[in-house]
Amino acid sequence: MESVLYLNRYRDEIRFTEEDNKVIMTGGQYMRYGWDEDPDVITMVDPSGGPYITVGSDLQMFFKDGKKRIIDKIKLDKEQVIFMLK
Repeated sequence: MESVLYLNRYRDEIRFTEEDNKVIMTGGQYMRYGWDEDPDVITMVDPSGGPYITVGSDLQMFFKDGKKRIIDKIKLDKEQVIFMLK
């Protein structure tokens, strides 16, 4: 399990933790979400201060190890966002 800390433009700590075929995002004060026409399908997550993340985004920019981590689906679970990878 790999974990990295990201500081957004407001210096909020956002942690990305990879386990199996998903990345879990925790932290940030306030979040905006975007939905498809189906209210169960989340298409984007935007914590105040960033980063803006959508389905199809590659999370490798946070891990910086060159491994692609393309988001297939986004799920919410209490205080965390779960990015299911392709």
